[in-house]
Amino acid sequence: VKNDAGIKCTSLVHDVLNMHLVEMQGEGFIDNAWTEFFARSRDLDCSAETNDEEESLDDLQLTLSQMAGTFIVHACAGAFAILMAVGTFLHRKWMESKDRMNIGDGMRKAEKEPT
Repeated sequence: VKNDAGIKCTSLVHDVLNMHLVEMQGEGFIDNAWTEFFARSRDLDCSAETNDEEESLDDLQLTLSQMAGTFIVHACAGAFAILMAVGTFLHRKWMESKDRMNIGDGMRKAEKEPT
């Protein structure tokens, strides 16, 4: 086992994962998991469509009233983003005008003071 930790410890992580995978392979866990996965899966036969399947697809579609909450959240998030953008723009303009007024006041004070 090479343990050159290096900067990001990538070889150490690689070695630990490799050790666990080798142990799982030795215990037969990986072969059993693949066998179980393939036993649960099945081939799709698209030529055997029935009305029952078509009706079940209609049940999966959401109506407008079921999607209303999603639309409301999206509209509120969009409105909040627009308000934040406008607020940031107005705040920046206000700060710029405030800075210009401060610069102008400083020049007026300098003109009034005798040198």
